[in-house]
Amino acid sequence: MDTKLEAVGRFLIASTYKVKRVDDALMITLENEVARARVYFRTKDDGDILSIELEPLEGDLHFDLSATHKHLNIVLFQMLRENYKNKFGSWEYNPDVGDLRFTVEIPLADTELSKKQFILIIKMLKRALNTQDELMFIAKNGRARINKYCDEFAEFMKQKYGK
Repeated sequence: MDTKLEAVGRFLIASTYKVKRVDDALMITLENEVARARVYFRTKDDGDILSIELEPLEGDLHFDLSATHKHLNIVLFQMLRENYKNKFGSWEYNPDVGDLRFTVEIPLADTELSKKQFILIIKMLKRALNTQDELMFIAKNGRARINKYCDEFAEFMKQKYGK
């Protein structure tokens, strides 16, 4: 295992996360009172980049949205708003497989991950977990709980396309 990934593993274990080795990644389950996700930590480019992916879960299954999902446009609109607000990481959607995830890549190059950076990463992942809850709510209900712009967009889509 890459020494930089080993350092991430030590930080995770010290923070009392249950860490699993999955292929080339370290995986934890992150959850709060309303959402769960698997988080994968990998290194790329000979350890120069720390890649982190948060994959939403619904129960114990990966949460996917088909390209024909009736509320997909509204979910994507909310993802764009979140990406605009969040300068650290981004929400991504792969319509070929319905994969929805939050990713961030941190260049480490000739340095080691610091404890302060690790704490910032965990905070960012917890914010993404809250956003995940809102995205899943929109997918199920076709409206947002907290975003008036998302609701306005939903109404526009309904009027224009009947969706």
